[in-house]
Amino acid sequence: SFTQNRGETYEIIKKEIIEVPGSRKEYKSNEGCGIIQLNNHTSRAKNMETTSIFKDVKYISEFTSTDQDAFSWMNTPDSLIFMGEILKDGVTYWSKQVPYKEGRYLESYMNDGSKQEVLVEPYTTIHVSGEISYLTRECIYTFTIKNKSSGHEFDISGVWKQKVPLSSITKIF
Repeated sequence: SFTQNRGETYEIIKKEIIEVPGSRKEYKSNEGCGIIQLNNHTSRAKNMETTSIFKDVKYISEFTSTDQDAFSWMNTPDSLIFMGEILKDGVTYWSKQVPYKEGRYLESYMNDGSKQEVLVEPYTTIHVSGEISYLTRECIYTFTIKNKSSGHEFDISGVWKQKVPLSSITKIF
């Protein structure tokens, strides 16, 4: 008998990411959006912050795989990996690395430093809500992984689902 220790480092030497035809959907929704009331009790119009409307809007990345070792080869949890950008009419709408981990990963749409405002007229109370344009897609992925110490290579595959907030609209009513 022998004991084989887990390799110290692995690297992805090949990635194949194929978007499932017909899986891309775009839609508008108030999902994750709140409603706030803004009061201007002064004699001057002023800009008032509306960022909190979008505080619960999330970007979602979800990896699943039936391969037994699909997630155990990573050296650190939540290692980042580039999974391909979202192009629409020749414009890049999303191009980031995502944590490669089993299950769902959520990230806030509003980053630190993001700020949205609306001009509120003097002696006025308004209610403000939001709407988000979302894009969802599903991709089949196959990675060829190499154990850097032994040189052993193996493939893993699975499904990656993504939901991306593309843009926001602030509504006054």
